Amino acid sequence: MLPKANRLATIRPLNTVVNIGSGEEIAILDIYETIAAIFEKESNIRIEGPRAGDVKRSVLSNSRAKRYLDWQPQVSLEAGILAVKKEMKLGL
Repeated sequence: MLPKANRLATIRPLNTVVNIGSGEEIAILDIYETIAAIFEKESNIRIEGPRAGDVKRSVLSNSRAKRYLDWQPQVSLEAGILAVKKEMKLGL
């Protein structure tokens, strides 16, 4: 599965960074737990306090992808992870 944004970037090469993301804030822990649930693995992560220099919150802006590639997200986090799992089972 080659994401549509990657295909568009090869057709419309740019000399700039273009973020591909939902534009929504998702906690790393939520991503981890979603992956663990979809792959039916026990979620046994250990959380410690923040370290100096840690970024507390971050959201990718996908405005350049929308503007330059005419792209916007079409797949939810869960659907994307499910698609990866399916491709892994098929050996792709």
